[in-house]
Amino acid sequence: MKKTILSLVVGFFVFSAMAQTTLNTAEDFTVTDTKGVTHNLFTYLNAGKFVCIDFFYKDCPPCAATAPYYQTTFEHYGCNQGNVIFIAVSSQDNDATLIAYADSKGYTYPMVNSSAGGGLAVHNLYNVTATPTYILIKPDKSIVEKDIYPVPNAQTFITKITGYGGIAQACVSSVNENTKANIVSYPNPAENSFFVNAPNYQKLQFEMMDVLGKIVYKQEINAQGGLFELNISSLHQGIYLIRCISNSEIIETLKVLKK
Repeated sequence: MKKTILSLVVGFFVFSAMAQTTLNTAEDFTVTDTKGVTHNLFTYLNAGKFVCIDFFYKDCPPCAATAPYYQTTFEHYGCNQGNVIFIAVSSQDNDATLIAYADSKGYTYPMVNSSAGGGLAVHNLYNVTATPTYILIKPDKSIVEKDIYPVPNAQTFITKITGYGGIAQACVSSVNENTKANIVSYPNPAENSFFVNAPNYQKLQFEMMDVLGKIVYKQEINAQGGLFELNISSLHQGIYLIRCISNSEIIETLKVLKK
């Protein structure tokens, strides 16, 4: 059974009713994922795309169990480059938590944090209080699947989405993704200085977040000899996530252990 945010004393029928969206027609929303990419629902739908939304949070056991199948389905339909868009909206997690989670599991579909990203607002807008809840919206804005569950494998998603008109295609790497592959960082662990080698950039802004998602370092740096040097000597020991930003776009997210 799904893990729910509702109290355990709530009756079975109430639980069942809240285990799916109560809407029949989509309500518009705009969210920003952990990579800084903005997603507007109606823009996708008006372009003739289907949208499959994952209502989740990281520490929900059924969410963790079905997330690999959502990733496989995301890849099956072209990694958001085809006619099906995948967005996962969290009700509880911050950016740092989601980035670490996705990195550890190899998940590449867009994840939206609960607060600044807008995830919790979408949960509330769609009246979803049980997780995971997977819904599918057609381009005509009708919610054709209010709760795809249970999900024993990726084929569960694929069968339903293909039945409505989803078209499978291969994922294609973008120019930006190829550019990111050229970024090298060291040393790790680091004590005083952390270097980022990004040969395609002359200037970058860096934001460092602790495990609670708090920004503890923010600075724009010019490359010196092809390297960007971050002075982290004043930071406490621990794990930090580093966003590398160019022209307001997050081009890479790194992880470093400060010793």
